[in-house]
Amino acid sequence: MHLSFSSNNKAMSLCFFRNFLLKNISPYCFRAISFILYCMEAETKSIPNRLRMHRRLHGLKQNHVAMLLGFHTTTQLSQWESGQTMPNSANLIKLGIIYNTFPNELYFEYYQALKDEIKSAQYSIGQ
Repeated sequence: MHLSFSSNNKAMSLCFFRNFLLKNISPYCFRAISFILYCMEAETKSIPNRLRMHRRLHGLKQNHVAMLLGFHTTTQLSQWESGQTMPNSANLIKLGIIYNTFPNELYFEYYQALKDEIKSAQYSIGQ
């Protein structure tokens, strides 16, 4: 199968590719490939997250999500998506509801790193 991207916009191409993968491969492969694509998108060291991906997969604009969260501007959401800051617990849960996913899926790589850290600590104390 040959994939060609008609758009010169890298973000649109990556979004199209994710959508294609979501429909044509298993969820486990999708997660691995999605992480690789996320790394390709990242321009700076930041808090890894999948907020932008989930927003785009649901066809939402930043201003729509900001309004659902009760914000007047998209500044906060933009900072979260770019990994500059993280949402508080209430907003993380709200994002999970908006995107119809668990909050740990929105910060999957961060979640995995914390999980590994906890498992390592449990192992070192003999649990």
